Amino acid sequence: MDISNLEYKLRRIKNRELDLIGGDLEVYSLKQDIPIAAYINLHTWDVHIDVNTEWDPFSDKTLAEYLGISNAKDEKEGNEKAVFGLSRDILYHEAKHWSRKNGCPTDLGYHDKVLDGVHRALKEAGKINSSKAREGEIVDGLTAYVANAFEDIIVNSANKLEHPGEYRGIGAFFYAQGKRQPLDPFYEAFARVNMQAWGDKEDKGLAEKVYGNDPVKKGQIEAVVANVANTFKLTDDVKRNVRILSSKDKWGEMAYAYTKMTAHLLDQNKGGKDGEQMATSPSDSDEKGNSKSAQGEGEMEKKMRDEGEMKKIIEGRMKGDKESNAEGGKKGGKARPSYMKSFEFLDTYYGIEASQVVVRAERRRNSYDLPVVEYAFEEFDPDTHTPDQINFRRMIVSGESPFEELTGKPINFEVARENFSLQIPTKLGPRSYPDLCFIVDTSGSMKMGGGEVLNPEADERKRWTDGCNYHYALLGIWGVMKYLQGESIAPYIDWNMINFGDSTLASGWKNYGKIQELKRHALSPQFGGTVIDSSVLEKELGKRDPSLVIALSDGDIQNWSTAKEGTRKVLEGHYVSFIQLGGNSPVGDDMKSWGHVVKNVRGKDDLVDLMIDVTKQKVREIYGR
Repeated sequence: MDISNLEYKLRRIKNRELDLIGGDLEVYSLKQDIPIAAYINLHTWDVHIDVNTEWDPFSDKTLAEYLGISNAKDEKEGNEKAVFGLSRDILYHEAKHWSRKNGCPTDLGYHDKVLDGVHRALKEAGKINSSKAREGEIVDGLTAYVANAFEDIIVNSANKLEHPGEYRGIGAFFYAQGKRQPLDPFYEAFARVNMQAWGDKEDKGLAEKVYGNDPVKKGQIEAVVANVANTFKLTDDVKRNVRILSSKDKWGEMAYAYTKMTAHLLDQNKGGKDGEQMATSPSDSDEKGNSKSAQGEGEMEKKMRDEGEMKKIIEGRMKGDKESNAEGGKKGGKARPSYMKSFEFLDTYYGIEASQVVVRAERRRNSYDLPVVEYAFEEFDPDTHTPDQINFRRMIVSGESPFEELTGKPINFEVARENFSLQIPTKLGPRSYPDLCFIVDTSGSMKMGGGEVLNPEADERKRWTDGCNYHYALLGIWGVMKYLQGESIAPYIDWNMINFGDSTLASGWKNYGKIQELKRHALSPQFGGTVIDSSVLEKELGKRDPSLVIALSDGDIQNWSTAKEGTRKVLEGHYVSFIQLGGNSPVGDDMKSWGHVVKNVRGKDDLVDLMIDVTKQKVREIYGR
C-alpha cells in the first residue's frame, strides 16, 4: 500500500474541502485490531491516521460488497480504494465535530453542555458512582463515553446528508466492531439509532448482520431505539433529522434525554467499568477498538484539562448566571458543571472570581507597602473621583447615573473611601519577598449565610454557599495567590494555610510546585467550634524568618484566655494583618496591643474588598507598567 499517496490525497481533502489548514496530516502504518483509527490533536490541529496495512477487506465478502470493491480489477486496487474510503470518511467524521455547519459539538462550550446533560442523567440512573473521574481528569470515563456517542449520532447524520451514497466508513466500523466481539446492548442501541437517523438501505443491511439474537435483549434494545426516535422525531428523512439534531441550544437537554433512555442498557456492558466500552467511532478508538474517551484519554477530554479551556467554560456559565440575575431570574447554580469534581471546579471558580489583591506593592525605600485594602464605598462621582478609582465589581442602580447616556441604563459603580496598609520591610525583588501564611477561622459561624451551595456533593456539615463569610475568605486567599503569581513572586516563596475550628490544622509549608495541596487544605473547612492551638502555630511559624501572616476570624476564640500568650510569642516578629468580621473582640484588642494591623469589617462585601479588591489597571498604574 502506498502510504505517501494516501497521505497526499487526504491532505488535499483536509485543506481544500474541509478547511482544516491549521495543522498537518500524517498517515502511519500500524498493526492493530481495527482497519483504521484517527484523531485530531486539538492543541495543534494535526490529524493523525493509523492504517492497518495487514487488513484485507476481501476476506469478508459482505464487507467488500458494502465498500464497493467487489468488482475491482485486482486486489491491490480494491485494498487502496477501501482504505482511502474509510480514511476519507474518518476525516469527514473528525472535521465535522468542529464544523460550524451542522457539526457537534463545534467547541468545548457546547461539549460542556452535552457532558452536563449526560452526567446528570447517569447520576439519576445510579450509574455514576462506579465511574468517577480519576486523579488529574476533569470528566469521568462513562460520562465522556456516552457524550461522545451522542455527539457521534449528530456528526454522522450531517456527514451522510452531505455525502449521500458514500460515507461508508462508519457503517464499516460498526460492522468491524460487531465481528470483533458481540455488541453490548448500549452499543447496539447506539448503532441502531445511527441507522434510524441517517442509514440508507446498504448501511442498515450491513449493521443488521452484527445485531444480537437474544430475544429478550433485542426487545429491550428495540424499545429504547423506538423511544429515542419518537422523542427526537427521527424519520427516514435525513435532512429533517439533521435539522432537528443540529439545534445547538437544545443539546444539553437532548443529551440528558438520550442518556435517560439508554442508561439502563449500560448495566449489561462488560461490567460497566471504565475503559471497557467499545469505541463509537474510529476517532475514539484505541488499537484494540476500545473507547479512548471511556479511559479518560479522548482528545476533547484532554483539551478540557487545560486550565485556560476550563476557565472559559466556567466563565461562560457564570456569565449566564449573572445575565439571568440581571433580568430578574433566579440563580440556577449553572456555574458548576455537574460532571466536574469539586476541587477542580472550586479552584477554577475562585481563580476567576478573585480580583487582584490590593497589594499595592509600591517598591519604595526597601519595603513593600500592602494596602490590604479599600473599603467603605460610595457612588462614583466624575466631579470628585477619577476613573481608575472605580471598582467594576460593585455595580449599582443609580437615579443619577453618569453612565446612563453611554449605556442606556441607570447604572453606576462604587469607589472606596478608605483603605489601610501593611508595610513589609524587604529588599527589592521577588526572591526577598516574605513567605506567606493564612490563618483562617473555619468555625460553624463562618458558613452561615444564604446563597447557592458551591460544594453540594460534600457532607451537609461541610457545605458552604456563595453568601457566607468563608466564601469571601476564599476569594481573598485566591486573590492573593493570583496577584503574587502575576508579579512573579509566587514561585519564590513558601505558602502555608492554617485553619482552626474544633482543631487547628495546617497544610504545612508548601513551595509553589505543591500549591495545589495548600488549595485542597483551604477547601476543607471544619465548620465546628472556635478553638486555636498555639502549639500548632509554634510548629509552623515559631522558627521561621519573618513571614506575612494574614489572619481572619468572625468572633471570639473560645480558648483565647489560655491560647493568648502562646499566640503572642509565635506572631512576634512576623508581619501580621488581623481581619475581624463584626465588632471589636478581645482577640482583636490583643492583636492591636501587640502592634499588629487590625481592621474590623462589618459586611461580607467589605471583606472581599479588604482582601482582594483591585484591578489590573490599578496594578499597572502603581508599577508603572
